[in-house]
This record gives sequence, C-alpha cells and structure tokens, in this order.
Amino acid sequence: MAKIFNEKNFIVVNKNNKNDLFRTDDPNVNQLTFSFENISTEDVIFKVGEKTSTIQFNMAFLKKDNDDPVKDFIISLPEGWKCGLQINPKGKYAEWKLTPKGDVAVAPGQKLSFVIKNIICKRFDPGYFSIKTTDIPDYENVEPSMIKGITIKDPDKTKDRLPLVAGFTDPIHPVNNQTGFPCNNTKSGRIQEITPNREAIPIYINYDPFAKIKNGFKLILTAEDDIVIPEVTDETRKPTIRVMFMFGSYPYEVTTQSKGNDIEINANQTKWMVRHNDDNPFWELIPEPQTINQYTTFSFNVRGIVTPEQALQGVSLMYVQVNNFGAYADDVYRFQIEKKSVVKPGMISLQRDTETINIGENLKLCWDSSLARMVEITYETRERERVVLSTAPGPGEHKIELTQCEFEVLPVPPTALVTTFKATAYGPNGSKSSLSVAASVKQRIAEIVSFTATPNVIKKGVATKVTFAWNVRDASQLKLFKGDVELDISKREIEIDGPGEYKLVARSYGDELPNVSKTIKIYAYDNLTTIPFNFPGDSPGDRPRTLLYNLFLPNDEGKTFKYLMAHCGRDEMYAIHAEKKGRVGTYSTKRDCFALEPIEQKLLPLYSTRPGHQTGVYYIVGALIVPMPFRLPDSEDIATPMRFSPDGSKLFITYNSTSSTRENEINVNTGVISGPQRATYFESDGKLPLPKLKPGLMNELITDGPTLIGFDASNSSVFYISYNDKRIHCANYKTEGQISFTNVDLKYDKTILMTEPKPLSAKHKMYLASEGQNFITVFLTDKKCLDEKLIDVGGQPFDMVLSNDEKTLYVACIKENKVVVVNTEDGSSKAVYASINTPSCLTLSADEDLLFVGSHRTRTLTVINLKLGTVGTPVSTGAATGNPMVTTIIETKECYNVYVTKECYSERTRWGATDVITPNTQLNMSVVSIYKPV
Repeated sequence: MAKIFNEKNFIVVNKNNKNDLFRTDDPNVNQLTFSFENISTEDVIFKVGEKTSTIQFNMAFLKKDNDDPVKDFIISLPEGWKCGLQINPKGKYAEWKLTPKGDVAVAPGQKLSFVIKNIICKRFDPGYFSIKTTDIPDYENVEPSMIKGITIKDPDKTKDRLPLVAGFTDPIHPVNNQTGFPCNNTKSGRIQEITPNREAIPIYINYDPFAKIKNGFKLILTAEDDIVIPEVTDETRKPTIRVMFMFGSYPYEVTTQSKGNDIEINANQTKWMVRHNDDNPFWELIPEPQTINQYTTFSFNVRGIVTPEQALQGVSLMYVQVNNFGAYADDVYRFQIEKKSVVKPGMISLQRDTETINIGENLKLCWDSSLARMVEITYETRERERVVLSTAPGPGEHKIELTQCEFEVLPVPPTALVTTFKATAYGPNGSKSSLSVAASVKQRIAEIVSFTATPNVIKKGVATKVTFAWNVRDASQLKLFKGDVELDISKREIEIDGPGEYKLVARSYGDELPNVSKTIKIYAYDNLTTIPFNFPGDSPGDRPRTLLYNLFLPNDEGKTFKYLMAHCGRDEMYAIHAEKKGRVGTYSTKRDCFALEPIEQKLLPLYSTRPGHQTGVYYIVGALIVPMPFRLPDSEDIATPMRFSPDGSKLFITYNSTSSTRENEINVNTGVISGPQRATYFESDGKLPLPKLKPGLMNELITDGPTLIGFDASNSSVFYISYNDKRIHCANYKTEGQISFTNVDLKYDKTILMTEPKPLSAKHKMYLASEGQNFITVFLTDKKCLDEKLIDVGGQPFDMVLSNDEKTLYVACIKENKVVVVNTEDGSSKAVYASINTPSCLTLSADEDLLFVGSHRTRTLTVINLKLGTVGTPVSTGAATGNPMVTTIIETKECYNVYVTKECYSERTRWGATDVITPNTQLNMSVVSIYKPV
C-alpha cells in the first residue's frame, strides 16, 4: 500500500523561523525556506525517468489582477535539482515545479531545502503556501494541494509589542438545529473559563450526514494596556483582525473550502464589522476608530465549523492576524484546533417543571444533549401504551428537537401513577447516553361515561345476541356481572333469551380510590296481543283516548276488575278487559263524551249517541249502560267534552247548543261539530258507585267550537280552552246560577294539548301546546295569566306528560323525531332523546324510571330508561294495523302491559311531497308485555 506524506514532511518558514511574510516592496526582506524532511525510517527516492518525481508549490493568494510576484521568485536549489515556472491554466497563477536532475535519495531524518528569494508582498491578506507532489516511488501523489498557512505582518521593528492576550472559551458542538448554548448555567461541562491560545480548541468530527455537528467557540481578546485605534483613510492600512482557517482535505486541515464558507463569525460588541469572501480562507474583523481601554475583553463568536464526514483525527491551525493597530506592531496568534472523533454522545440534563400533577393535567419537560445524532424520550401511560418523542419520529411518534431549553408541554399528558421519563441520546456506532426523571400523577375515581346494550329490548324466549358497549374513563380494570356471576369481559356479544340486569364494575387507579359501577337493564317483550277495532279507512279523526277504571260488580260484591275504555277517534268506544286482553263491549259516543271519576275510578259516565236510544248522560256498569239518562237542557245537544272536578263532586260538560241563534256546522272531513258552545255541570247527590246527579249552574255561552276543560286542583278553578277563538275562559260560578268569565288571550294557534297541575299541587302551572308551534306556553292558574317565558322545544309538540313532582315535562316532538326533557323550573332542556321516529304518545311508569314512547310513522314502541339515560330497541306494534296515538300502562309484578291505541291516518306524518307513507289496512289495539329485569 502506498504511503502518504503529512504536514510534518513539509516546512515553510521565513527568516524569523515562522510561516510569516512581511508586507514590503523590498525584495530582500522576505526569504522563505521550503523544506522536505524525511520523517520515515526508510529513504525517500526522487527519481528521474519517464515519470520524473516532482514537487510543486504556489502562493496564488499573492496575485492581484495581473500582478503575480510569484513568477519573479528566485529559488536557490540544492545540488542535483532544477526548477521551472508554469502558469496554472485554471487559476492563471504562477506555479513552480521542482525536479531532480538524477535520482535523489533522502535518508531518514534528512532535509531537502529550497530557498525562495525576491519575494514582494504588497497586501495584508493571509493565504496558503500550496504544495503538490507527483511520482515519488512508494508514495501517493499529494493531490489536491497540501497547504501551509502564511500570515502577513508589517516589518517595522521599532513599534512596541501589541498589548493583546488571545484565548478562547465556551467550545460548543451543536447538532442540526441546536443553538449550542447550554440550557442554564448550572449544567456541568458546558461553561468554561477562558483558555489561552496555547491549548487546542476542541471540535468534533461529523459522523452522520443527517446530524451535522456545527462546532464553535468564542474567540477572546483582552487588552493589557490602552489601545487607540485611529481613523485611517487608506483602505490598505485600516486596523484589521484577520481570522484564517486551514481548508483542504488533509487530516490537519479543519474542513473543506465549501464547508468552511458556512462558518459564521459575529462580534459580541458594537463598532465592529465582520466581512468574508467565499474565495478566501479568512474573515476580516474591522473596528471603527475607538480606544480599547486597559483590561477590556472583547470577543467574537465562531460558529458552524463542520468537518467532512468520516474525517481523520488530527490537529489543525487557526491564525489570528492583527494589523495596523495604531502605534503597535503587527502580531499573529496561532491556535491549535484538535479534531476529535465522537466517543459517546451525552444526555446532559432532563428536567420536569413539577413533581406532581392531577390526572387530566399536563406537565412540561426540558432537556439538553451533546453530540447526539438523535434524542428519544419515552414514557408509558397507565394503560402501558408507550409514548415516544423523537428527533427522527416514526409512525405514531412525536417530533422534538435535540435540545429544548424552555419547558415544553408534552404531546400526551402523563397518566401513570408514577410516570418515568427516559431520555436517550444516540451517537455513532450504537453509542448512547440516558437520563431519567419521574413525576407523580394523582388519580381520579373511575368513571363509567356510558354503558349500553344493543338491543336492550328482546323477545322473550328467543335467543338474541346482545352487544354490550361502554365508554370508561380512569379505570384500571373492568368486570361485567349478571347478578353475582362474573361474565367474560372480552365477549362483548352475549346470547340472551330473557330479561336481566347487568352490572359493569370499573376499578379505579390507586388502591386508595373506590370502585364504581353502572347497571343496565335488558327488557323482554312477549308476543304481541291485538284487539281489533272498526277500520274507518285512511282518513283523519280526533285523537284516540283511553281511560283505565276499576269496575265494581254489584252481583259479585267486593270484586274489582280493571277495564280499559278506548276510543279510536270516531263514534265508538270499546271496553277492554285488562286481564283477558279482549274487547267486551262497544258503545256509541264521541271521543270526549265520557269521563272517569278520579277518586275511586269506578264511575264512568258517557254521553250515548246510540241510534234508536234516547240521548243523554248514562253510566256504564260492566258491559251494560244504566238507563234513565240525565238530559242536557236541549235533548238534541251533544256533550263534548266531559270532565270530573278533581274531587269527583261535579261533572263538567260543554255542549253544542242548537238553541243558539247560530246554526251548528259539521266539518265534512273530520265530523267535528263547530258552533256556539255552552257549559254546565251535574253535581253528585249520593254515594258512589251509583250517585244521583242534579243539574248545577248553567248555561252560559262560552265559546265557538270545540273546547278543552282544565282545572287548578288546589282551588278547583275551571278553565275552558277554546279551539277556535284561541282564548282561556276562566270560569266564575256565581251563587245566583250564573257564570262569568275572565278571558286570557293565548296569542297563538289553537290549543291541541293541555297538561294541568297535579292534585293538591302548589305549582299552579298549566302547559299548553298550540297547533303548528314549536314551543310550550305556560299558563299560571293561580294568577290567571300567561308566563312571559315560552319553553322552546322545536319540532311540533304532539304529546306531553308531567312528572308527579311537576319538575319535569316530557314532550314528544313529532316533526323533529325527538323527545325533549324539560326542566320546568327554568324552562331549559335537561336532555334530548333524538332519532325516535315521529314520537306521537308518551306514558310514564309508576316509579317514573321508564318513559314509553309510541312512534306514529314506524308503528313501534320504544322504552327510554330515564334513570340510566338509555333508549331501548323499538318493538313493533303491527306493521299495518294503525299508528300509535295513546299508550296506557297496566303494571304487574313481572311486567308492564302497554296498551297502544291507534289511529288510521298516514298523512299525519307526511312532512313533504316526497315522503312515502304506507297507509294502514286495518285497525287494532296492540298490547305489548315488557318484562322487567330480574
């Protein structure tokens, strides 16, 4: 393998035995001795022949324009050597070629010297003495050039020595975007004292093209005496400090010319200018005229020294040449630059801004690394998911910098009870350095945000796959139970054939925190029972109505049956036996022409319209109508509606009066009679169940058209609410047999829904819904006025039900497919159950845990668990057997029997011309048994 010459083989010195030139026009002042020294243990042979050994040198930096003093050099040659001048074709500068006349052997330790005279130097810019060799046996050619730094001084020996002391401090080695500055002054190994220039400046060899080490340091100059920098007009004589580096390809050269052009030098004080030309290896530091006082230290930051990749270790030189500093002689300071390979990267610091946080909070980290191609910070969440922060992030990892001096918020908040952060700095050849720091995270009690089962209403006796789902926060462990039996938590789908109660238990993190649980109920429905009604065709009718009453049979004293009276909205009412779930009687009457005594619920009068019978108010006993009706003042008048007072003592009736001057009109589409409306009541005159009634006060004209009757139960105030004139008529029954009214204007369209205060209520609030409006009006029954605040529910209210404590109002909005839960105290929405298709009727269970919702268009029944906030899976009430309009619950120990009364008018839910509505083909009452979870 061929040998290689190094910087010690070649020596270039002036008469002062230094590699200086003196700025002078006198050709006798400078005399350079250029020597080759054999530092090996064998002879170095310079041969003559086909390939003659040569040594070439140039000092191209001396050339300025066409003036090239190198061509005029006079060279004194050793015996047996000759020289020749040639012009470099690229740079067009003079270059000398030294060759032997015959073979020349240079023994180990011997020198071969060439003396160069007639040197004229007219500038202060330093530069290189460039050396090349070719065809020396056993040695590689020195190509490209090996360089020796040449500095320039003024030859005036009468001036005093320049009172400056040179040194350096703060060597830094940032990588990529690192600033190179330590994160704080407390970190060891980053802040150093001023080092004199006799010690080497450390820089590190770049080992990764993607992680460049940008070495730097601070050049320090200290005045030992006052130094006056005068104002000079001659540009060539301006006071200047020139900093020169060795750029090339040999081990002792700090970096290449192209990389060297990226070096930055900045002054740390004002009144200094720094300039550099990319063609030169030096930077000029030029002060303005000033006086540098004794003991003043001024400095320059040198940054961005990047070596070639995989450069060799070695010592280079940096020259600091000071010229024209007033009355002082020029001087040159030589600094050694030691190129070191990176043995190991350093993770210098890792800090967190706090030791303890609460779960859900975040903390911040800062860190400092040295000589690292990559930094990685890792920690685990309490779910043992690994979080990675990296300077070279992979998929799912987070980007960071090699050094973060300011505290930085973590991208993923720590959650583990004790979270340990590990920072690792990676260097060459798998080397690394790590630091760790821990923080405590105070945990919260576990929370089960949601726990659902789909479907949560199944058919009894039919194995059904039910999918359980949950959303849990702050839980370290989950368990699922049915009763005391623990189920496999990994099996989200379980086959179930009956009702049941399932409990999810969440374990909190930290032994000191309690566990939490949430229960879900699976209901099961029985086979659908249907009770047929007469089918009126697909046409509109009044809203159906049902009443549940306890029937007392005289021939079986003490025996009570529950009967459900149902009216389909036309001219017939049906008696349904609640236990047998069958129809036992049919009666001719109108929708509102019957009422239930509210105390014992055993008396049910109705206004019979049966053809061939005398019209009037009858009693229903069993499947029979008790004869001897109570007649209205005009035997042709029709009673609609009828309502008992809250105490059951009076039966209030409104009726269409044929005795009025205005004739009655019948709507051909609905069959509803409109016209003058009068009011009266019958008063009880005996004991239930078969009291005698006597006519009460009557008989004032109150309104025009159908009417609702409502009460304020606390004082038995009676309110007549007109469909047609949009008013509330507050009745005042006088002792002399007359009725007077206080009228309240409702302002809105006709009232279609009314919910009045509960018996013995202190709330005095009646809730009214108007046709086509998206709000609920509140009527204050004690003050007989409207509340100014409307309850906005949206989507056309179609049914509503009030809780027993009157704090909650449930509203079915048929047009917007939702059920709204209203806080009656402030009128706000407590909850909204959306995506319930066209809800048309609502019923609460006795314990008010469940809300049963009938859906008009889909003909289904949905159970909402108000306690758990879950919506059940809809249950069909018959695909073509009428649309749900009223639901009534008869509850047993095992189940809820839900009676669904229907209408047969598909257009009720047609909101647009493109809606497709399937008309009914028959009509019935559906009975759905919803079995309770065990």
